[in-house]
Amino acid sequence: MFYTGNVRYEDGDYDYVNSGREQNTILTVSRDGFCFSEKRLLMKNEDYPADLTKHVRDPQVFREKGRYFMIQGARDRKNRGSILLFESGNLTDWTYRLRFQPEKAFGYMWECPNYLKIEGKRFLIACPQGVPCHGYDFANVYQCGWFSLDYDFEGTDYKLGTFQQLDRGFDFYAPQVFCDERGRWLLFGWMAVPDSGYGEPTLENGWIYALTIPRELYVNGGGRLCQRPAEELRGLRRDGREETFEGSFSWETSPCFELKLEMERETADFRLFLRESALLEYGDGTLTLDMTGCGSGREKRCLEVSRIRNLWIFSDTSSLEIFVNDGEEAFTTRIYDSMEGLRVRMESGEAAGRAQYYRLDTE
Repeated sequence: MFYTGNVRYEDGDYDYVNSGREQNTILTVSRDGFCFSEKRLLMKNEDYPADLTKHVRDPQVFREKGRYFMIQGARDRKNRGSILLFESGNLTDWTYRLRFQPEKAFGYMWECPNYLKIEGKRFLIACPQGVPCHGYDFANVYQCGWFSLDYDFEGTDYKLGTFQQLDRGFDFYAPQVFCDERGRWLLFGWMAVPDSGYGEPTLENGWIYALTIPRELYVNGGGRLCQRPAEELRGLRRDGREETFEGSFSWETSPCFELKLEMERETADFRLFLRESALLEYGDGTLTLDMTGCGSGREKRCLEVSRIRNLWIFSDTSSLEIFVNDGEEAFTTRIYDSMEGLRVRMESGEAAGRAQYYRLDTE
C-alpha cells in the first residue's frame, strides 16, 4: 500500500503551502490485509522537483510495458497544478520522469490522480482545485474529471486532451479506479466535495459522507470516457415493474430504488420528480437537477445537452446517482427528505418511452 504521510507542523507561523508541512510517500506491505509491515519512507519533500510547494500527494502505482510507474498530484510555486510521474524497477527506489500539465494553467493543485487504459486508450483522472466556474461548468468549489492522454511511457513527449467533468452533481470527488480480474475498470467516488459548506443532517447521528455505488468505466464510440452502474447491482433488485408511458406517470416508491427511462422522443421537455421534492427537469436544451427542497444547502446543477436518450437513476436513503445518455454525464448528490410517502412522478405533455423500476434490497 502506497499513501501520503501528511504531517502538519504547529510550532511556528507557516503558510502551509511553501512551508509548515511534510508530504511523505509511504509504503507498507501486507500479505493478508490485516497485518502490515513497518512503514517505509520512500520519498519526502526534498525528493520531489525543487519548484514544487509542500503539496504533493495521493500516489497511484501501476505497471506499464513491464515497468512500475507512480503518479502523484502536485502544486508548484507558481500555483499551477500537475501530475508527477515516477518510475521504479523494484517499487521502492523511484526516479522522477516528468509532469503532466497543460500548456495553460488549469487550477493551482491537482489531487487524487488515477491512470487507466481501456481498449488501448489512455486517460488521467484528476481533481483540480482553483478552477473558476464557467457557465454551467465547474460549479463545485473543487472539480473532478478526466483528460485523454497520448503518451507511450518511453520519452518525454505527451499530449493531454481537454478536461471533461466526471460528474456534474453536488457531491463527487476523489474517485479511485481499480481493474478487476475480468479487465473491467471500476470506480468508487467519495460522495462529498471538500469545503462545500453544505449542511449535513447526519452529523446529529454521528456520521458524515458516503461512497458512490461501484461504476464501470468504458469508452463510447466517440472516444468519451463514460460510466455505468456495475452489473452486480442487479442482485439488489426486488419488486420490479416495467411499462411504457405517454406523457405522465406517478408511482409510489421506497427511498431505495432503481429507475431506468428509455426515451422515444429525445428532445421532449419533462419534469421528473424523485422522492419527495428532488426535481430533474429538461427544457430548452438544458437538464437541471434541482435539490432546493431537500438538499440541505444544495440548490441547482445544470447541463447543456441537445437530447435525452435515457436516464438511469439509483436512489439510496440519503443519495441520488443519475446517469445521463448511457453514462456520458452523471449527477451525484446527497438528499435529505422525510423518506415517507415518496413517489416518482413524470410530468410532460410530450415525453414517451419505457420505464423500468425496481425496489432495492437494503438488507
